[in-house]
Amino acid sequence: MDETPRRSAGEGIASGELRSAGTYSVDGRADLEIGEGWRSTSTLSGAAHLRCFDDRHERSSDMISIASQASSTTAPAGASALSPAIARALLALVIAAAFTGGLLATGREASASAIALAGADLTHLLRAMALLKALMTAGMVAAVMWRLGSPITWAWWAAYALACAATAAGPGLIWQMSYVGAGALTLHIGLLTALILLWRDPAVGARLAMMIDAWRAKLRSR
Repeated sequence: MDETPRRSAGEGIASGELRSAGTYSVDGRADLEIGEGWRSTSTLSGAAHLRCFDDRHERSSDMISIASQASSTTAPAGASALSPAIARALLALVIAAAFTGGLLATGREASASAIALAGADLTHLLRAMALLKALMTAGMVAAVMWRLGSPITWAWWAAYALACAATAAGPGLIWQMSYVGAGALTLHIGLLTALILLWRDPAVGARLAMMIDAWRAKLRSR
């Protein structure tokens, strides 16, 4: 009579112990899963930071390689290369001299007779064209001055200087009305020559690549 309740009580205690043990084991597995999840999350975040660092390192290395390429293409020899400040100053002097020479190619009497022969309306039209050509010349000179922001050899500088001089002399020749045809021809030859030089100059491509990479880096940093 007494053994049956004792057995049931003992079995209840044993089953309770098993349940508590099972609960402990489940809690242990949950803690283990949480720990593994935390470690995996930290591993993924570390990998993400590492990839971000690698991308930044690659971009900086690309910028350094492009800059070295630009310097190698624009400054091959120390004494034969012009610094940007000297190259720009000399080119400005050449352009000013060419424009002044175009204006003073003929005397006042020859210019006055050409104006009287052409008439007031044609003179106004041709001088308006000369102003438009001067704006075109200013744009071309700005592009060449941008190119001279990096060192350049004497040969390349001389080619650019001749093209800019021919282009700058054109508006002056047209303005003084004595050599309108020669001024237009000189200006267009100078413009075409400058465009060909900018197209064939290897330093222009390197500088453009540096500008594009810097622009992309600013966009990515935002």
